[in-house]
Amino acid sequence: MAIISSYPVAQPTKGDFVVGTKIETQGGNINPTKNFPVGDVVAAGLGYTVYTAALINAGPTVPTINILKNDTGGTFTWSRTTTGQFVVTISNIVLDVNKVGIFECANNDLNLGAQIINPTTINVQQFSSGGGGYVDTMEPGTTIEFRIYS
Repeated sequence: MAIISSYPVAQPTKGDFVVGTKIETQGGNINPTKNFPVGDVVAAGLGYTVYTAALINAGPTVPTINILKNDTGGTFTWSRTTTGQFVVTISNIVLDVNKVGIFECANNDLNLGAQIINPTTINVQQFSSGGGGYVDTMEPGTTIEFRIYS
C-alpha cells in the first residue's frame, strides 16, 4: 500500500484517471478497483450536462453564438423567426422537458427569456423591459444556459 502524500500534486484534466472502486455485487469480482476518467467523475457528481453560450446581436439576424460549454452531446442550432424572437433546434439528443433548467442574463434594460416548446425546440425572446417590445439587440455579456439534469 502506497502513502498517498508521497505522490506529487498535479492539475487534472478530463482525460486523466482517478482510481476508485466500482460497486458490483454480482459475479466473481466483487467491488473491483477501476480507473475512472476525471470528466466522468465530475459529470456524475454534478448530475447535469450543460449548454452555455454568449450571444451578441446588432440587427435582424441570428445572433453570433460563442459556445462557452456544451457537454450535452447535442447540437443547438439557432434561427430567427421575427424581431427579437429566436428558435433553438436541438439535434442528437432529446430533452426530458421536466429536467431542464434555463438560466439567462442580459444587460441594461434588455431581458432574455426562454420557453421549452417540445423535446427538441426552445423559443428564446429578447425584449426591452422599458416597454419597447421585442428587440434584436443582444449586447456583450448576454448569456444563456440550458442545464439538462439526469
